[in-house]
Amino acid sequence: MDRPIDGLAAPSPCHERACSCACHVPAPAELLGAYGIDPGALTPTEVRLAASLLPPGRRVGAVELLRRAWGPGFAAADNAERQALRTALSRLRPKLGRRFRIELVGRGRGWRLRREFG
Repeated sequence: MDRPIDGLAAPSPCHERACSCACHVPAPAELLGAYGIDPGALTPTEVRLAASLLPPGRRVGAVELLRRAWGPGFAAADNAERQALRTALSRLRPKLGRRFRIELVGRGRGWRLRREFG
């Protein structure tokens, strides 16, 4: 049974398929596992960062990556935060192995994860 919060019952999970609430979003580790990426080999920040780049081929801007990997306080994307993002991406690249490649789409345009075949 749901525990009451401030006298109100906690909301039950939504059952709408078109809803974008958190009950429909898989946990980052589950999402990575679905693509064959081992979340156990990554730090928690790298897990959130890699999950933010999924699905492969989707362009993701620096502000979105910062917000998803480090939280809403990092959405300003100043020079120090962008450098931290570049460093984290460079450390993530070898951990993804040969199956995926993180590529810069264009300066100021973001990054995308590309699946390597062969």
